[in-house]
Amino acid sequence: MIFAFLTITIAEALHYFPGLGALNAFGTEHLGLQLALLAAGMTAFAVLTLLSCRKACADFEKTDL
Repeated sequence: MIFAFLTITIAEALHYFPGLGALNAFGTEHLGLQLALLAAGMTAFAVLTLLSCRKACADFEKTDL
């Protein structure tokens, strides 16, 4: 939860820095940047989901029911 809070805080603050205003753009003005960020988010979600599933399976194997 702490990591999520820090990530959201940083993401919300980035567009206030000079040169990063495009991160807060609406519409299709900066479509390339928006699609790249979407792809990065989707990739991170898939990788982290895979890692958590592997860890859950390994932890389940250790449990003797």
